[in-house]
Amino acid sequence: NSLQDLNNILFEQIERINDDSLTETELQSAIKKADGINRLATTIVNNANLQLRAYQEMGRKAEKGIQKTLGIEE
Repeated sequence: NSLQDLNNILFEQIERINDDSLTETELQSAIKKADGINRLATTIVNNANLQLRAYQEMGRKAEKGIQKTLGIEE
């Protein structure tokens, strides 16, 4: 998985919440699910940021594992 995958999931959630055909119950359920995904996404992004900063502090280029996570593979 990569941050690009996460980005796609987040936009899918926006589309789901923006669906005018949802009933109020379905909308509330979609919002609740999106909130959970958002909390997890925040943790994932913070973790990726920490990894990248650690590589930078060590004066190293991002290795293959972090490149894949960040979606910056060459």
